[in-house]
Amino acid sequence: MSAKPFFENRTDTGHQVVVIGGGLAGVLFAIHLMRQAREPVTITIVEPREHLGAGVAYSTTEPHHVTNVPASTMSADPDDPPALLRWLETHGDAPTGEERDAYPRRELYGRYLEDFLDRTRAEHPFLRLFHRREAAHAVIRTQHGLTVETGATPIAADVVVLATGNHAPSLPAVLKPLAGSPHCVSDPWRPNALAKVARDARVLIVGTGLTMGDAVASLRAAGHHGELVAVSRRGHIPQRGLSKPVEPFGDFTPLPATALALLRRFRAEVRRAEAAGASWYAVLAAARREAWSIWAALPLIEQRRAARSLRHVYELHRHVMPGPIHDLIAAERKRGSLRILTGRLREARPVDDAVAITWQPPGTVGPESEIFDVVINCTGPAYPELAQLDPLWAALSQNGLVRADFAGIGPAVDRRGRALSAAGDPQRDVLLVGTLARSAFGELTGVRELSLQARIAAEEALRTLVH
Repeated sequence: MSAKPFFENRTDTGHQVVVIGGGLAGVLFAIHLMRQAREPVTITIVEPREHLGAGVAYSTTEPHHVTNVPASTMSADPDDPPALLRWLETHGDAPTGEERDAYPRRELYGRYLEDFLDRTRAEHPFLRLFHRREAAHAVIRTQHGLTVETGATPIAADVVVLATGNHAPSLPAVLKPLAGSPHCVSDPWRPNALAKVARDARVLIVGTGLTMGDAVASLRAAGHHGELVAVSRRGHIPQRGLSKPVEPFGDFTPLPATALALLRRFRAEVRRAEAAGASWYAVLAAARREAWSIWAALPLIEQRRAARSLRHVYELHRHVMPGPIHDLIAAERKRGSLRILTGRLREARPVDDAVAITWQPPGTVGPESEIFDVVINCTGPAYPELAQLDPLWAALSQNGLVRADFAGIGPAVDRRGRALSAAGDPQRDVLLVGTLARSAFGELTGVRELSLQARIAAEEALRTLVH
């Protein structure tokens, strides 16, 4: 795949599609577009990283950073579930049957995606695919169509696909006083972000989700032996993932019409599953299978209620932690080397060569304070604040090409992947793929679902190009 900059011009023949973002979502879209195209199309992927497919999630090179679901469920081709397992066999890292090997290394999964893209390109020689290693700064609509602004020559496009995926965590307001401090790691996803943490440092981890698990694994693998403390409002840790998929159990028809009815139905199905010798894992699998229909059946106000009231509980169970990392967390807690605190952070301020933290435990009268050598922000990806955090999304919003969705979980998009403009109109030539499109589907996290949504968006792109 060419890594040379591609300078687009309108005298070129064929249709022009520009994909902004070369991680999982952008690569899946490009693959589906190439598979469906029946006439010449030029696809330019604007992605600063060297390798397409890596993105934020699969850029890590640390061997203990693994996927949080087993390889058997992570094929990028929804019509060929064993595809990843076959690829792993030929690349010498196939699961052996032991649980620790069921989860592929995230770096390896990124290589699998890049190889899948390369093979697809080779199968469609009449199409052109370019990788432009730059960042996009803006998308502008002119009387001639769309233009993607980068640091070099602008790219003209018939269709622009936004596939920027997970954004790096942003510091919560309470941690803003620590911005730029050597005692604060604001983005633990950045390569070597934890390299300067002293091995005996007393560390506070803000957040108790999957990113916290990765941080603990990284620190311990690097020889860190100091005390670890993790804090979040609820103190919940993700459930332990299974090494093999379960058979779905549960019936969600007729579809619930309110967030409360959905919660009650899920609880009822869990009770029914347990009586039948199954578990909540099986009910969750059934809910995921019907998730797009369940979400579509909820009125907008109920989607908003579900996003506010139920999403935390759902994601706590949906985003399971890889077995080996979950076991590490359990062992650390048993030894007392990792403490989990429940409470709301009230203040964070630098003091000498450390950080003073104050938090309010639930049900207490006064706050509590402690001193830490380092604070690591593990609050997870930022979605609602895209326009405030990312210059591209700020420009998209300013130019009226995107707006926030009613439920408050991301940009507004329809079920065809079309971004809604500031006026609320679907735009056939501005598409959203990946987790950015979740406001239209409710559930858009698993690779299979992401691939299916990318396929739908690719179909829409081709409709736009031929009409």
